[in-house]
Amino acid sequence: MMHTVQTAPSDGLYHPLVEQSFAGQYAIQDGVFIYVNPRLCEILGYSREELIGCTPLEVVHPDDRELANERFKRRLENKLPERWYPYRLLRKDGKVIHVELLTRVVEYNGKPTVIGTIIDLTDRVKEERELNRINRALKLLSHYNRLVLEAKDEHTLLQEVCNIIVEIGGYWFTWVGYAEPDKSVRPIVWAGHEDGYLKSLHVRWDNSELGSGPIGTTIRTGKPTIVRQMTTDPRFVAWRDEAIRHGYWAFIALPLIIGGRIIGTLNIYTSKDEEDVFDEGELKLLSELANLLGHDIEVLNIRSEQERVERALRESEARYRSLVEDVIDTSKVGVFILDKDFRIVWLNNAIEQYFGIQREDVIGKDKRELIEEKLKHFFTEPDVFAERVLTTYDNNTYMRGFECHVVGDGHEERWLEYWSQPIKSGLYAGGRVEHYTDITELKHAQEELMRTENILRLVLEGSDTGFWDWNLVTNTVKVGHR
Repeated sequence: MMHTVQTAPSDGLYHPLVEQSFAGQYAIQDGVFIYVNPRLCEILGYSREELIGCTPLEVVHPDDRELANERFKRRLENKLPERWYPYRLLRKDGKVIHVELLTRVVEYNGKPTVIGTIIDLTDRVKEERELNRINRALKLLSHYNRLVLEAKDEHTLLQEVCNIIVEIGGYWFTWVGYAEPDKSVRPIVWAGHEDGYLKSLHVRWDNSELGSGPIGTTIRTGKPTIVRQMTTDPRFVAWRDEAIRHGYWAFIALPLIIGGRIIGTLNIYTSKDEEDVFDEGELKLLSELANLLGHDIEVLNIRSEQERVERALRESEARYRSLVEDVIDTSKVGVFILDKDFRIVWLNNAIEQYFGIQREDVIGKDKRELIEEKLKHFFTEPDVFAERVLTTYDNNTYMRGFECHVVGDGHEERWLEYWSQPIKSGLYAGGRVEHYTDITELKHAQEELMRTENILRLVLEGSDTGFWDWNLVTNTVKVGHR
């Protein structure tokens, strides 16, 4: 059904609601923007004058344009369900942003017009990716700890590390190359989407063209080298075509060091589908993994099996815990880690901020007791919160997307999204990881959007013959008496 609207969204009663909205608002007619509000200009980084008359596809990410165009056509035909759809857009400065978009079709000045609402979810997507990296860190380190204890020789350890980088870490392809005396780099082991890539690969670590790329540079300098986009990075020209043909997009070369000597590199590749890779936290995790790998290869070569196991138990556990805590402690996502008896093993700074508790006061405490004594009283529905969370403890099940309203006790009001999952392996197998994500801004945006839509609906539905007449030239409006 198409609604008839005789006023524009920037005039009259609707003007302050749209112009001051927390969400981006726009109108499209004849395939171009005829209205955008200030918030949409802020989201996209363009002025209003730059966007008016522009086609919407110009600000859509190239990989999303075909889908966006198809949905736009279906919307004009009223064949697209009215719900939120995720898209990637491009700001004026070239930055990729993540949004959700809701549209509907109305008739304005005798023509079908698409009006839409956009909410910027870029920060939330970034936080979710950060959370994914934290989970990946926990899994990789937990599995590596077990590998070190079970590995019988150097080659087996290298192969198993490559396997978990792909299978647990989710990377597209990884391989280990050793620096040979003739200045060539010899592949030793690999995992993932290799598909014959290494057979055609020629890499050196001298000062020749084939030695000046990321791998050769890392071997010579002992420092990680990152290529975030193979299609444009000049350091990867010699290998670009073959890498793109295999679906590779970004890449990091990490030095493997034994006794102060660089023996080769651990090389990790991603596909085009993974964005924002190898940031500071991820680089720290992977560098530490490479350092531990070099250390444990050395141990394998110079120690007996029993000595290696004892040393790995003493030295690596401290490194793993320190690294995990460093990564998680700076996250804006609150994290609890519980053991199999649901006692608190660790929590980060965000949890201390959200609930006004001190780490040293609750470490070792039964989380169920803490919920009943303190945590549940922060929420508007304390018994509902306690019941939902404690049920997952009884069944040791997953929970995702439980929204909780935090009020009271003199702390800042906020909305938190709770989700948790059981730990299935490693030191805390049988325990749980719990996350609290701050979704306050998103909730406020949704509430404001709902108020705006309710007012518009009342205006449209409450009048049989009333009308709005919007003059686009003079930017004035006339409103019918009804």
